[in-house]
Amino acid sequence: MFCENCGAQLDDGAKFCHVCGAAVNNGGKNAGSTGNSPNSSSNSAGNTPLLDVKATGIVAYMTWIGFIVALCLGDKDEGKFYLNQALVFHIFRLAVLIPFVGWVWALFMLVCFILGVISAASLERKELPLIGKIRILN
Repeated sequence: MFCENCGAQLDDGAKFCHVCGAAVNNGGKNAGSTGNSPNSSSNSAGNTPLLDVKATGIVAYMTWIGFIVALCLGDKDEGKFYLNQALVFHIFRLAVLIPFVGWVWALFMLVCFILGVISAASLERKELPLIGKIRILN
């Protein structure tokens, strides 16, 4: 029999997978696993994002590179709201390069950054102030 979560071969009577730590039930089989092959479950590694929704949102706010990593490796379906908010944040953050006005704008963007990361970490879909209603990613 095999682990439904990671596909590792399990010993008979195992309660947890020795590779990923997932709970095993039904007499040593994962729930929903047929036990025939490592990829018999519907949650195979090919369609599972490497970053969950929370990590996708937090990483996307960090830098442009973080946004690209979150876009490529993150949960695009559930994390689309956070990806859009982070993209808008990064585009408007470029305005801090304007002398004098950009310094005040930098304070506003710092507040937006903090609010965005807190929103992503708590999985609350709160829009950023002033710029949060802009939709780029649909």
